[in-house]
Formats: sequence, structure tokens, C-alpha cells
Amino acid sequence: MKLTKPEKTNEEQIEDLKETMFKDFNKIIFEYGNYDSKIIILGISPVEKHYNSDSNCVFAFDKDLHQTNFSGGVLCKLFSELGINIYDVFWDNIYKIPEDMLTEETKKLNIEYIKRLIEIMNPKIIICLGNNSESVIHKLQLEKSIKTRKIFHPATVVRGFYSQEEYNKMWKKLNLLEYMK
Repeated sequence: MKLTKPEKTNEEQIEDLKETMFKDFNKIIFEYGNYDSKIIILGISPVEKHYNSDSNCVFAFDKDLHQTNFSGGVLCKLFSELGINIYDVFWDNIYKIPEDMLTEETKKLNIEYIKRLIEIMNPKIIICLGNNSESVIHKLQLEKSIKTRKIFHPATVVRGFYSQEEYNKMWKKLNLLEYMK
């Protein structure tokens, strides 16, 4: 009787990918959430203040899920109102370091990583936070079955361009609960 090795989980495959692709980086800001989620939410890159903090997680979700003055806090309030646990979706940035630190080589590496991550996870929808992340995702030529949507980055609320209520209305139109089934 031949024993077969069990297939790796999405999380294990992504961990292997990170170890291979980012072994030479001093620090990178990693993802947060459910590796089996059918919803991926992508920003473009961490800001330098976040990168230089003691957080190693996108939107500093590893430090405080009740933060109030930053983009992560806007998202936590939003998802609470939507009735979705912040951990039930998958959060990441396309670039793992601030954009001003990227070289052409590291930019290509990060884009290849996110493309392979999407292939592993096979989401139903990718929500791009802002024009820059949407632009990168559209260039990847993803499976036609994967929907992409752009929504304003939560920093637009922090900076006063939109109220939390206006921002929440934009997200409610996406009907994210439908993609969680």
C-alpha cells in the first residue's frame, strides 16, 4: 500500500513561497486573515511609519484591532458594521516594503509573489484599495472567474475626504457576504 503525502494547505504553500522569495529581506510586512478566504483585499504597500514600527502585519492588525486613528481602525469599524470578522477575509499589500524602498528587481519579485498567492488562494473577488493596487492587479491577467473591484483606500477617511459612514456605504454595495459562501 502506497502512502501519499497530504496536500499542503493554502497557508503552508504561502509560507513556503514567502520563505523562498523573501529570504534576503531584512523586514517585510506580511498578510493577515484567513488563507482559505474567497475575498482578498489588497493595498499597495506599507507606509514608512508602519514599516518602521514594531508591527509586522498589514494595517497593523497584529497590534490593535481597535485602533482608531489609522487606516486599520477605519477597516475594523467598517467590518464590524458589515458583520464580518476582520480575520475571515485575507488582507495584504502588493509590495511588502514601502514603495520608495523598492528597486525594479524587488518590485518584480513582489508582483510575482502576489500573483502566485492569488493562484494558490483562487479567490472569488479581489478588492483593490486605490488606483495603484488596481493598476498592478489588472496587469496580472488573472483568471476571468476572479472579479476585481476598486474602492478608495481607508486613508481617505483618516484624511477627512470621506466620513466613516460614507466609506461604509461604498463597501456595503460590494455585498461581501455573498462571496463568503
